[in-house]
Amino acid sequence: MTQNKKAYKQIDLIADYKAIFEDEKGQRVLFDLMKKCHFMHTSFQGDINDCIFREGERNVVNYILMMLKQDPVNLKMFIDKNEEEELNYV
Repeated sequence: MTQNKKAYKQIDLIADYKAIFEDEKGQRVLFDLMKKCHFMHTSFQGDINDCIFREGERNVVNYILMMLKQDPVNLKMFIDKNEEEELNYV
């Protein structure tokens, strides 16, 4: 798979995350994940193994939030612009 195909696949994935999590139902699910995955609380509760486990759960919510922060239109424009510049580079 070429770099551009990978990039466009990632852009499509970001758009999918936005379609799922930015409507009312998705927001309810995201908030539920935040509660269930200890996102709004400290991970350390006295036991290091529990802390490690909770951090793994929190990481899932962090990943979703990171994906929602991306703008697929701007990413596509960035890729296209840089690809064109790369092709025109002598």
